[in-house]
Amino acid sequence: MRDLNIGRLWSRGAMASPVPEPLWTGEAVPQAVALGVLALAHLFDYASFLVMVNRHGLGAEANPIVVMLAQLAGLPGLTIAKIVTVAFAAGLMILIAPHRKRLAMGLLVFGVGAGMVGGISNVLTLQA
Repeated sequence: MRDLNIGRLWSRGAMASPVPEPLWTGEAVPQAVALGVLALAHLFDYASFLVMVNRHGLGAEANPIVVMLAQLAGLPGLTIAKIVTVAFAAGLMILIAPHRKRLAMGLLVFGVGAGMVGGISNVLTLQA
């Protein structure tokens, strides 16, 4: 009878380990979808940037940081910077999520929003 109570406490998390659950349990699918949305938003931004610069030149880019980076490192440097930034945001979300879900979700929403704003501004510039 006593073992049964310990088992019940353990299953409720009262004696759970502080180590976060691995990604393949419980929340792995929503995290994978969230990271996919983040990657797609920034892929939209990057692809629309390439088309915009091809049609209108680098002067059409509204973000001065992107312009400076493109001038200093060229397209390969800009591509690497984009990949590293998105990977950093995704990794940070994965690390934070088990302990601070709301903060991780806020980071994700900010990252997706940044990609979408960049992509939409590029598309609007294409139509000008």
